[in-house]
Amino acid sequence: MTLICIVTPSFNSERFISQTINSVTSQSGDFDLFYHIQDGGSSDDTCAIVQDHIDRLASGWDIHCKSITMTMSSGPDDGMYDAINKGFSVLPVDEAALMTWINSDDLLASGAISAALAVVRQFQDVKWLGGRTAQIDVHGTLGHMHPPYVFPTALIAQGRCDGRDARFVQQEGVFWTPDLWKCAGGLSSRLRLAGDWDLWRRFAQFTAFNTLDTLTGFHRRHPAQMSANLSDYYLEVDSAEPIALDPDRPLPQPNYFRYDLSNEKWRVSNPVTTDEDILCRSRAAGTIFASSTVTTQPSAYIVHGSTTDAYIALISQTPVTAGDVVEACVDVDLCNDARLLVRLGRHGDSPFEASPSVQVDAKRGTNAVRVSHTFKHAHDGYRVQIASAGAPALIADARFCSAATREPPPSRS
Repeated sequence: MTLICIVTPSFNSERFISQTINSVTSQSGDFDLFYHIQDGGSSDDTCAIVQDHIDRLASGWDIHCKSITMTMSSGPDDGMYDAINKGFSVLPVDEAALMTWINSDDLLASGAISAALAVVRQFQDVKWLGGRTAQIDVHGTLGHMHPPYVFPTALIAQGRCDGRDARFVQQEGVFWTPDLWKCAGGLSSRLRLAGDWDLWRRFAQFTAFNTLDTLTGFHRRHPAQMSANLSDYYLEVDSAEPIALDPDRPLPQPNYFRYDLSNEKWRVSNPVTTDEDILCRSRAAGTIFASSTVTTQPSAYIVHGSTTDAYIALISQTPVTAGDVVEACVDVDLCNDARLLVRLGRHGDSPFEASPSVQVDAKRGTNAVRVSHTFKHAHDGYRVQIASAGAPALIADARFCSAATREPPPSRS
């Protein structure tokens, strides 16, 4: 028997919870589903709606998996993450193949469970995975679907996938194995808004987050949702105890899986080309920020080939004039040994110009790279581009450690 364990925390959720339940109980595949609603003592019709779904299933309601066992508990809790922990405590997670939670206003995408289950069956080292995610409004209208994106393990482990340094690991449609849940210790009930961010960074100490090129979940945007309070969310993130990474233990690398319809198998692949930019936090008094472009490689932070194919760019918004000499020193933190190509050039829509590429045989860890260029034209800023020559380079971080602009030498005439 293949068990899937899912929890939905709820509190006064009558508006959307029926849609959430339907998105779970309509999943199809060769598995037995254990689904628990952990309610926080709702005063509206939430519990009555849930009980109606339980009664329908008990009366022989049509299902598309092997079996569904649906239960509900209602009572006080210490917040959403405490409710999720309580919900999993009443489910047979020790026997489960996969587990997840889905909030009472969000949706699982059709086929999400069967896709995740097929991958962990085919690739037995996969313990944590999710697919494309999307955002919907109160009416269920699709507002945005995210392109494929593979998250570097180091970024998640460092807590940088917080929507500022790098994009969120959206919770809807993320699945993991029970042994990973136990290793991480479950959710922290101390947190009110950033519990999933905290769980992901602890998961990343043990395994990589793998991406499926299929839609697995919908996040509903509406004014009443807790996650709309970003200021309090970031207060929790910034006050959280940092997790120290073991420099001697290499972090596992993520995979990107695409489904081969002709052979009905999942295959390790590369994501399609996108033009999505990821803006990182200011590195120096608001004048320097990092930008990375997702192209043909599995991550915004994996670069390969020439700088016209894919690169990490450190951007300075300091203007330069014709004849200015810019000398920059950049620290590049690598998770693997790699040969880098580094050059300095213009930023913005001005005529293109750049220094010759400096080739650096870089090692895992921090590498200091110096590059300079004498500008022929005036520009509204400059940037250092970092690419790899040959095998992909997994860049955990890149930053200016110094950058100086010198005036051109005086004319002899």
